[in-house]
Formats: sequence, C-alpha cells, structure tokens
Amino acid sequence: MLGTYSDLRTWPQLAHIATDGETYGHHKPHGDMALAYAMDYIEKNKLARLTNYDEFLKRFPPTHEARIFENSSWSCVHGVERWRSNCGCNSGGHADWNQNWRAPLRDTFDWLRDQLAVTFERRGGELFRDPWAARDDYIRAILDRSPNVVSAFLRDHAGTTVTPENRVRALKLLELQRHAMLMYTSCGWFFDELSGIETVQVIQYAARALQLADEVARGKHLEAQFVERLAQIKGNLPDHGDGKAVYEDFVKPSMLDLERVGAHYAVSSLFEDFPDESRIFCYTVHRENARSLQSGRARLAAGRARISSDVTGEATEISYGVVHLGDHLITGGVREFRGPEPFNATHSRYWCTKRTMHVPARALRISYRISYECRGASIPLCLRDADSIAGRSRLHTCDFGTYPCAPASVTSRVSSGESYWLTIRISD
Repeated sequence: MLGTYSDLRTWPQLAHIATDGETYGHHKPHGDMALAYAMDYIEKNKLARLTNYDEFLKRFPPTHEARIFENSSWSCVHGVERWRSNCGCNSGGHADWNQNWRAPLRDTFDWLRDQLAVTFERRGGELFRDPWAARDDYIRAILDRSPNVVSAFLRDHAGTTVTPENRVRALKLLELQRHAMLMYTSCGWFFDELSGIETVQVIQYAARALQLADEVARGKHLEAQFVERLAQIKGNLPDHGDGKAVYEDFVKPSMLDLERVGAHYAVSSLFEDFPDESRIFCYTVHRENARSLQSGRARLAAGRARISSDVTGEATEISYGVVHLGDHLITGGVREFRGPEPFNATHSRYWCTKRTMHVPARALRISYRISYECRGASIPLCLRDADSIAGRSRLHTCDFGTYPCAPASVTSRVSSGESYWLTIRISD
C-alpha cells in the first residue's frame, strides 16, 4: 500500500484499496488480523493517515475532472455482462453449463420492479407527502428500528395522520421497496446456476416484495405473472429445470407469515422455556397462556401467544398445540386466535387435570414410518375415543395425513373414570 506514494509528488496523495470485505477472515483465514496489523502499523509509524472520501475532499477540494469508464467491473472482462448475459464469465466449475438464464431473470426483475413502482406510488401517495423521498430516507429506520426513531421518520414524511393501521401499511410499502432493491444483489447473477443458493436468495427477495404487494394492494395477480415469466427461464440441472420449479421448490416454502412464526414458537416451546416476552429473529412473541406436559421423552404443549413483527409492526394472536412422541417427529397445529370462549372451551375439553390431557385418536397421526422401535414412549393420555380401539391390537391413525402411518400398539389400558391412560409403543 505504501508503494503507491511518491516523494516526488508535491500535492496531496490518496491511495485507494478496493477489495471484498468477505476476503478478510472468510476467503482468507486470519486476513482480518493481517489487515488490522497493517492499519495499526501505518498509523503508529505515521506513514499515512486513514481517511475516507468525504474527509479527504473537504480538506483538499478537487482540482481536476475525470471521466469514469462506464459499465466496468473487476470480475468480468466484458464490462458488466456477467450480471445480464451469458458472457462466458463464471466460476469455472462446470464447463458444460451456460448462463443463458441471466438475461431473462434480469428482465423479469425489471418487469417486477416497474409493476411494484406503480403500486408504491399509488398506495404510498395516500400515506406520504413524497413516496420516493420517504423511500430514500427509509435508511434511517433500517439502521435503527427503535420505536422512537421509526415514529419520528413517519412524522417527517407522512402526509396524513399516523394511525396504527397506517403505520403498518406505510412500513410494508417501504419494505416492499427495500426488497425490490435487494433482489438486484450482485451475487444473484455472479455464479453459474439458476438454482444456486445466491440466485435463489434474490428470487426470495422478489417473493417478499410480491407478498407485501399482495398485503397492501391485493397484488396476487403479480405473483402469477411473475411465476409465468420464471417458467421461461431454463437452468442447467434437470431436477430444477426452470425458474418456476426453483420458485416452487425453494422460494415458496421459505415464505413466512405471522402464523408460521407462531408455528416456530410452538415447536420451540416443547424444548425451551420461554419467558412471557421473547424475541425470535425480527419478531416479538408475548405469551398469553401456555401449558405443557412431559412424560419420559414425550412432550406436549398448548397455548396462545401474540406475534408481532419488529419491522412492520403487524401483529396477530395465535393458538397452538404440539406433541412430540420422543423422536424426530412433531405433530401440531397453529391457527389465528378466535377469542377466549372457543379457546377456553377447547382447553376444558382436552385438559383433564394438570397432569393429563384428552387427545383425539386422529391427533396421534404419524407422518412417516419410524425405522426403529421407539422405546420408553409411555404417555399419560386421556383418549376420548379409546373404547373404539380397545379391542384392536394395532391402531392406525392417519385420518388426514399424506404419508404412510406407523402402527401403534396398545400395551396397557387402565380405566380411570371417563378417561383411559394408554401406554403406547411406536414400532416399525
């Protein structure tokens, strides 16, 4: 770095070093330590001053004009074609592959960007004095999502009263635009295959923008058109031959809503004792009611909780129930909370005592065969329809599953009032 300077020059000198941040410590182990040492050595020995363009130009105003070589990059000899065409630049790992998918993917994103811009201007115009100025200034809220900062940002840009409903809509519109920009992330085109993780990621950004457009403006038709365009984009792998397959196999299953966040919380509650309020990534969960049972390796949890997004402020209440029979199988359900009366009625119907719970036979459905015997799965259950199965040696409970059931055999039956404690064993 010091070799770029010359004692023969009488004017201020600026040395610029441009490398990927991930080089230091990621691609080059301990590169971060080497860089830190170099910077420390230069500063301590007063060999140069560390600065940035803003400080340098304030101290030394420009005296010349320079012409930028447009559409140039360090990783493509064809300019910037690596991000929009099958120019031949790739990672070099698959000589027989092509990147013909790059151009139509970018064209599809350009189409989506323009469609989303119409939605943003129309709906944003109802909330912001200048939607695009709000979009540009949204970085304030992204860098600090604390309620006070977000509220101040909305007050500065809102063209109407900021009600709780308007607040959620405004933030969703701004997140729509943020993801419309994220979908152009460079690495989505840099590598070789349409179904690669980097390209899948940028399609996920596009899908999130589509999801938000649907929520704020009922833009469901955009997704159908978007997927139709993806279907025309061909990759290199037969298993994921076009963009539609990539979308359906990798992108669509990864999309989240508040109920799916609630499902994550419900399953996690089997194994973790959450406080009344907890954070799950960019969501906050407030536990309203929760009960759990454990017997041996079997666990059961049920309750209700309020799920809210720390990004948009959207919130909902859910009720849930999950059961784990001891191995790698979890059965459960999550739905929007329907009020205290249905919830309390369900609890009084199924919870017998503090130690037992009524479970309908169909709730014990098994999603696939367990290839070995699950020993020790003794579960105290109050099985309301136990009489109907008492005479059977094998019990199949796959009323609405889509996979083969593992049979469960009743190994003991003890009557206790109106309920039955069954010791069940799951076998192959």
